[in-house]
Amino acid sequence: MPADPPTASATYFDQENLFLEHLSSGFAYLNDKSTDTDNDVPRSKISVHFLDPTSAASGRIQSPRTADASRHLELYQKITKILSREYKNTLKDIPYKNVRTGESITIPEFSLQPTVSHGGILMVDRAEDASEWHQNPMTYVYLAECHSLEHYRLKVKPSIQIFVSQLQANPEFKNNETLPNFLIVVVPNYQSISDDASTISNSSSVGESTSSGAKSRVAAFASRVAAARHRISGTAGSAEELGGGGGGNNSSDDEMDVIVADSPIRHKTKLERDLLRKMHADFPSARVCALASFARDETPPFLEWESFLSALGATIVDNLQDKCRNYKEVLKKVSADHRQYFLVKESMAFSYEQCQLYADALVQYEELRAMLPNWDKQSAKRGLAINYTSLQIALQGDPLAFRQYARAAASVTEVAYELEYYFLVRETKYLFAMKDANAVLQRCLGFARKMWQVQEGRAGNDTNRLIEVNKWGLEFGWVVKEATYSYTENPNFEDQAFSATLCELMGFTRLRLLRMGKLMEIPVTPNLGGQDFPDDLKTNVEWTPWSEPTNSSREDPEEASLRNNANVVADALSTKEGFEWIYMSLTKLLAANQEASGKKRLASCLRLEAIDIAIKQNRLRTAAQEMFKVAQECEEWKSCYFFLLFRLCQLERQFESGTKYLETLVCCFGAPHAPPKAKDVVFRDLLAVISGCDTTTILSGAPLFQTIVSLDEFELSAANGTERKLFKRVYTIGDTVTVKIIVTSQLPEDVKVGSLSISLVPFQSYVAAMEDSIEVKESEVFIELQLSDVTVKPGRNEYQYKWVPNRSGQFILSTISMSWNNIIFTYNPKKRKQPTIRVDVIPCEHSQTLTIAPDYLIPGHTQNLLLKFNSGKDTIIQGKSQLVGSPGIFVGKQDDDTLLSALEIDLDSTSADSIVSIPIRVQCADNGGGGVLKVQTNTRFCRDQGEEFEAQLDIAVPALGQTGFVIEEVTVIPYRSDRLVLHAAFECHAPKSFLVRKWKIELPAYLKLTADLNETLANTDVCCGETIMLNFECRVTGDVPNTVKATVVLVFDNEEGVAFEESHILRQACPKMPLPLAEMPPVSVNLMPSAIQGTVGRPVHIKCNVDASGLSGQEVCYKVTSDASDWIISGRTEGPLPENAELDLVGIPTRPGTLSSYVQLSLRRNGYELPISISQPGPFHASDPPLHSAVAYPITGTSEDGI
Repeated sequence: MPADPPTASATYFDQENLFLEHLSSGFAYLNDKSTDTDNDVPRSKISVHFLDPTSAASGRIQSPRTADASRHLELYQKITKILSREYKNTLKDIPYKNVRTGESITIPEFSLQPTVSHGGILMVDRAEDASEWHQNPMTYVYLAECHSLEHYRLKVKPSIQIFVSQLQANPEFKNNETLPNFLIVVVPNYQSISDDASTISNSSSVGESTSSGAKSRVAAFASRVAAARHRISGTAGSAEELGGGGGGNNSSDDEMDVIVADSPIRHKTKLERDLLRKMHADFPSARVCALASFARDETPPFLEWESFLSALGATIVDNLQDKCRNYKEVLKKVSADHRQYFLVKESMAFSYEQCQLYADALVQYEELRAMLPNWDKQSAKRGLAINYTSLQIALQGDPLAFRQYARAAASVTEVAYELEYYFLVRETKYLFAMKDANAVLQRCLGFARKMWQVQEGRAGNDTNRLIEVNKWGLEFGWVVKEATYSYTENPNFEDQAFSATLCELMGFTRLRLLRMGKLMEIPVTPNLGGQDFPDDLKTNVEWTPWSEPTNSSREDPEEASLRNNANVVADALSTKEGFEWIYMSLTKLLAANQEASGKKRLASCLRLEAIDIAIKQNRLRTAAQEMFKVAQECEEWKSCYFFLLFRLCQLERQFESGTKYLETLVCCFGAPHAPPKAKDVVFRDLLAVISGCDTTTILSGAPLFQTIVSLDEFELSAANGTERKLFKRVYTIGDTVTVKIIVTSQLPEDVKVGSLSISLVPFQSYVAAMEDSIEVKESEVFIELQLSDVTVKPGRNEYQYKWVPNRSGQFILSTISMSWNNIIFTYNPKKRKQPTIRVDVIPCEHSQTLTIAPDYLIPGHTQNLLLKFNSGKDTIIQGKSQLVGSPGIFVGKQDDDTLLSALEIDLDSTSADSIVSIPIRVQCADNGGGGVLKVQTNTRFCRDQGEEFEAQLDIAVPALGQTGFVIEEVTVIPYRSDRLVLHAAFECHAPKSFLVRKWKIELPAYLKLTADLNETLANTDVCCGETIMLNFECRVTGDVPNTVKATVVLVFDNEEGVAFEESHILRQACPKMPLPLAEMPPVSVNLMPSAIQGTVGRPVHIKCNVDASGLSGQEVCYKVTSDASDWIISGRTEGPLPENAELDLVGIPTRPGTLSSYVQLSLRRNGYELPISISQPGPFHASDPPLHSAVAYPITGTSEDGI
């Protein structure tokens, strides 16, 4: 981020740059994510003291029983070897609950510093003064080797008790309500299997001494050894199990699990469980775990070793909490003694620091600042009379040296000033360890403001002292700036909070510099630290016509620099150039960090200030570069964008070449709020540059023109609500695509450009170019739609292109190009404020048609058909038609008498909208009904000489399943003894209408046609599904058989005028010829009701007697009806007349009054109605039904009584 590399700077308060080194190493640590080194970050170690009675140096006294078999286990060396080699003396992921906040966290790691006392006696000096408790071991680990419970009781337990009494005697633990926390590591040591069995026997069956008992125990032990080899499974217990004894063990006292040395998974032996349980009971404040593998010189299993590490970490955390409680008790007692309070409180912070709890350690220093009174006043009294020796001790951050210095002082007030620096170094160390860079800066900022305020208040109106105070603030800020360089120079640096805090600190530093400049009256460039209206925008400045500058290669005067000076601040205050250099350095850094923190407007204001100074120093190129950055940042702030571009133009026109100057000119016309006069002078420069350009120059996305691409009637832009990233439109080959380009000109006058074009690029090529962030190559452009000599007017202009695609594919409406003299303005889809438009061109569907007339075949006929092929919009390259008939259908050309079952005809190449007619002749046999003639045409075609495609057209000409007309109904109707009517109905089965021209009938010898009743049906159109009915009156000239047979011949034309003739044989059973009606007397019918009067709704029986004497031998049907307004009749009302010719009916009168009639009866024979004569009694008299009066009343009672 800073523009200048770090420099070595001697500070007012630290001749050896101690604070700079401290901050630089801390920020370097934050910047280097992969480092494992300390980098001046506190990595204090926790002292863990081991007591090892098993080492060779312990000089332990062995029992005679085991003197020969014992050996030195050297447990401390084995444990520390594994800790150092495998774990680098660290514990990881230690659970911890903060006593102050109650928050449960996991401490990432502890760094251990193991020490040892050989033997069971504590051989280390412990600090009794509470201010030095942090130097004491954080916890103790007692390494105990046990052969048996008896050995533990006689030897191990007394040694541990002595060790505990030593701990209790220390002042650090005197106030503890419970025993001190420590860890016991027990290593069961078996000398031999027999010795182990004897030990177990002594512990489980004390007093059994007979030889028979011993033999039985040995036998039992041997059997258990064999069984154990088959059931070895399980894992080592957790730390809680080790610490809590064998509460989950259900083994009997005389049973023991045996260790198998060659097995990676093992059970705890009974001795282990008994020892753990016994130790936990004897020493409840201690945690106990077992490392049995060390007795066999084996590496501990993973879970066993992890249990040890877990118990060690928990013991350290417990001791830390106990120690902090003891610290608090001491602090209550020494609160009046500020020096002792400081020493004890800091010792407490050191203890937190050892456990990597930097936040808690930081709290101790914050509380120190609150508890120790009037430090600011004491600092003010000290003034600037600084003891550099003591200040150097404070800036070194060495606790030992500074605490010795504080102890030697008479009181805290003697070291109040140095304490501020000491606290600053210590707190920033903790913040670096917490990797909180922003908090480091905030702490430095707070320190600088506080110390400056104290010293300025002390200086009063003394100019020299005020200069020294502000110089101190400048030096301090410069040191922090130099230290942060390694942290902020990372290209991936994105810490807005850090940048914001650094801005505040650099703002404080810059103010101190300006204050010093006024106090020291340094002659600097005018407008330094203030704003004035730029000279290039004043009304008296003439804007001369542009011409190519002759000094376009000039470089700016070299800027004064103090990079290599040993003492930057002192040198900066000695000369005008040095003062301006350091001011510009601070201003640039402040602007860069304001931008990084998201405050772009403040950053732009600072850059403008630096630009004004650069202009006055005649460094125009530097000023232009900075002005360009400011203009880019201010593009979204429309009110000042043109103002900045206009100033940039004023600078560049003095030294930049035309093509370079053009890049700035075109941006001016996209900026709003442009004054007309200013825009006019810029436009004149634009015309001058373009007309004078003799080399081809391409400008991409120049804002003087805004372009939008539309497709057909769709105008796609964000303003129209179109927010999709990709707009797709599908066309077929041969369709007309209307591409519209809308150009909005920001220029104040009309301009004439040489060409306006848009390129279509294959979709895959466009995607590949976008993924690689490159422009589409010119060779990959599919087609370019172009207009020549285009006039572009101010505002909106619309231009249209008509494109007829002749190839399929997916195409992107890509780059718009506008050629103006030798300047080419290009606008790719990413620069246009609209979706990317994709045109999908799919293979066209053919427009060819194939027809045939007539489109059906009539069985038993030979027909002429006309096959027509229409090419439509397609250009036919070649084609072929195949005609295949089903069995019974044959086809051939009309000019050839040969008929075949299949025929193939070649089609010549034709242009679009051509019609080819092919006449054919088809014969459909009588057995061909239901068949089909299949016609298939295959063509290869194209459109506009483009991509070739293939098309297939199929048509089928069906043969009717029956003849054109089908007999639907035939009826013979006799109406006299010698007359009958022959009725025939014919249904049309053709898909299209027939014109029936004439017909004729051929009758048998016993019939003679007397009248054709169909004269009006000649030349009648009959459509599919319609029926034509023909009736012929015939006279019987002889005996009529049971079946009448006749032949009807129909002559009809189809729609094409082709005549057809069909013969249909009529067969129909003939009924017996009836007697003449005049010779038949009426049939007598006698109605006999059961009563001639009654009530409405009451039934009346009616009997009908028919005189059938003249109807014998013939079937007679009857039908009974009545007037529904008078009677409702029930019974058998219709059917054949019974043999007894009697009908029984029931009638119900429906209205009161006189009913003149009863029922009506009709008789029919052979379809003819017979005359009848009905006799009935007088009319029926119906009366109303009687009326009855009734009274309704409620019934009272309970549900139990009922109703």
